Amino acid sequence: MSNSPPYTWYEKRTEVGIKVFVPDLDPSSCDIVLKNKNFTFSAQKQDGYNYDLNLVLFDLVDTESLSHRCIANTVDIRFKKIVPKPWRTLRAKSCPKPANEKIDSDRMEWFGSDDEELSFDETETIKLPKPKENRLNDEAERELKRFENEEKSIKKENNHIWDLAVWSVALLYCLFCPFTKVEESFNVQATHDLLHHRTDLVHYDHHEFPGVVPRTFIGPIILSCLSFPLCALRNFLSDNKVYDLLIIRCCLATIVCICLSVLRRKIRLVFGREVAISFAVLTLCQFHVLFYASRPLANTFAFAIVMLSFAYWIQVYEKNTAEEKLESYKLSASFLAFAAVVFRGELCLLAFPMLICELFITKSMKWNFLPSVLFSSLSTALAGIMLSISIDSVLWGRLVWPEGDVLWYNIYQNKSHNWGVMPWHWYFTSALPKALLGSLVLLIGGVVVEKRVIPFVGVAIFFVSLYSFLPHKELRFVIYSLPLFNLAAASCFAYFLKRYHKLKFPIFLCALLILTSGIGSIVSFGASILNYPGGLALTRLHSQELNLQLEASRNGASCPKYVHIGNLAAITGVSRFVERQDLRWRYSKKENLTDDKLEGFSYLLSEKKEIPEFDLLFAVKAFDRFSLQSPYLILSDKIFVHQNKKCKKPKPAPSNK
Repeated sequence: MSNSPPYTWYEKRTEVGIKVFVPDLDPSSCDIVLKNKNFTFSAQKQDGYNYDLNLVLFDLVDTESLSHRCIANTVDIRFKKIVPKPWRTLRAKSCPKPANEKIDSDRMEWFGSDDEELSFDETETIKLPKPKENRLNDEAERELKRFENEEKSIKKENNHIWDLAVWSVALLYCLFCPFTKVEESFNVQATHDLLHHRTDLVHYDHHEFPGVVPRTFIGPIILSCLSFPLCALRNFLSDNKVYDLLIIRCCLATIVCICLSVLRRKIRLVFGREVAISFAVLTLCQFHVLFYASRPLANTFAFAIVMLSFAYWIQVYEKNTAEEKLESYKLSASFLAFAAVVFRGELCLLAFPMLICELFITKSMKWNFLPSVLFSSLSTALAGIMLSISIDSVLWGRLVWPEGDVLWYNIYQNKSHNWGVMPWHWYFTSALPKALLGSLVLLIGGVVVEKRVIPFVGVAIFFVSLYSFLPHKELRFVIYSLPLFNLAAASCFAYFLKRYHKLKFPIFLCALLILTSGIGSIVSFGASILNYPGGLALTRLHSQELNLQLEASRNGASCPKYVHIGNLAAITGVSRFVERQDLRWRYSKKENLTDDKLEGFSYLLSEKKEIPEFDLLFAVKAFDRFSLQSPYLILSDKIFVHQNKKCKKPKPAPSNK
């Protein structure tokens, strides 16, 4: 069964264009034949329904100039005129105008009417009576109206609304969880030192706490440059450096959200408006992507660049000429190569399945593309390595390529198991289900209803499978796969949205799954707020400074404010940004100190509730576990703040009575 699709057309001096509308278009089914004056178009919907369009054109055209591209549910076709003169209609004079033809007035070049021979008779094409025998059936007319309304809504739609919503949620997570953990310590401390110590390299934190392997300074340099103006303004207004930490994290979240916005726009070009909106909704309802967006991790810097790589990879399916496709492949490979050599070397595990997929499965990449793509990626990788070596060798004080050392440590020496071992299936049975939540069901449906997402889902699964062979596992290592999974889930949701008048129950189920994801994100957000006891303990100690004056200070004596930060406090929120700029405050993170050595400190942030020669000031509660009964978030005392007995609390002021 077939039908004639609705279409619009326009002409310019030397060019003619036709835009054919096919709902749920299968791009691989498009077949366009142009011979002399005969134009033939055929395509299929996803469900196999056929559309055919046969026209006898007004004049001869250059068949070699034929080009087309598929964008969402439309096919944009262009070809050149042999004689550059105005056409009176798209069809030959002997052919009546069908009801499914409209003029694309936005792109039509209207010729001047002062020259009778070159005048364009608009009435012939617009006001021609519609022959009854050529009228479309009611369904085709409804489709034409729907596409016209969709075109108008796309023009009126503010694309920035969804991007602003994604950015706002990322900033919300940052503002309510301003502290950082041990995984972010290097980038946080390095950004602090670049902002506050600048060229005084001796006082940089990495000299005292170098970590197991060196890390690159390129990410912290970018953050410090972007945040410097606001941090300088903060320095005039307040001495609280926690605001600097908020500023740099908001800058990082902005970078990531911009890259997600680029990806979403490419998704809209290829998969359509509904899929792009659904992708944004799923991103908003999932916790981990936007929570990690502001965390200063090497994975987060890499994530932003990988999103650009994915964007240009998806763009390949929107391009039609070989030159455009090759350029998109080169950009995608270059971004991925730079992220791999500078931030996360294991992204090579992502590049490999992408290449195999494009060469052997989708066969979108021609073999003659391969040398150019490899040359672009290797050139970018070499430039990234040289940039990293030149910058990091100066700041580390020795010749070093940080990501090379990381690969040597994790792969060749296989020491990642020192940080914990998870079973091979952990990503598939624990990490990804918790991250995707309700989208996991939509993901399966997306693979069924939208065949074009299968390569992207396959690459993501292959990447996670390869990464599963490393013994130490964390969600941040495979977080790059989540947007690809969300693309498939969004395709399923959009598929039902476009059929809401027929499939109301599936729409209800999809909405229920997304609502479940949103509730799960809110619960995770609540637990995360209460998961930084170290940062909360130190800021509370600073805020109670006036109430913790030493009794000896009343007699003119002074006691130094010397704070020892225990191991748990150090890894759950304490960083140099949380420390006071006041020189009277000093901090130490020395480990394995005996009780007699601790007596030299004024205050202790410890996991112990009782310590000899110290009084307990207060305890900080933190998230402990979930419960199925109220209260659902179980808290327990994690950090105990002690004061040296030599530094007694001040006596209350005498009453006036």
